Amino acid sequence: MFKDVLNYLGDYTIYANIALLIFFIVFVAVSVRIMMKPKGEVDHMAGLPTEPDEGPTGKHPENPDEEDKNE
Repeated sequence: MFKDVLNYLGDYTIYANIALLIFFIVFVAVSVRIMMKPKGEVDHMAGLPTEPDEGPTGKHPENPDEEDKNE
């Protein structure tokens, strides 16, 4: 079945080249975006995993006025 599909497409190397080109463009765009971020913002994001968390609120998402019954 796959052989029939590939034979129908003919010269399918163009699809591989297009996929590689799209990957390269996205990779370069993400790299440039990361390099353009201000250092303060990057430092802030780097510290997020170590900041203390307030923990669960104990409120139900369906009814935020109702307290958690499991406590």
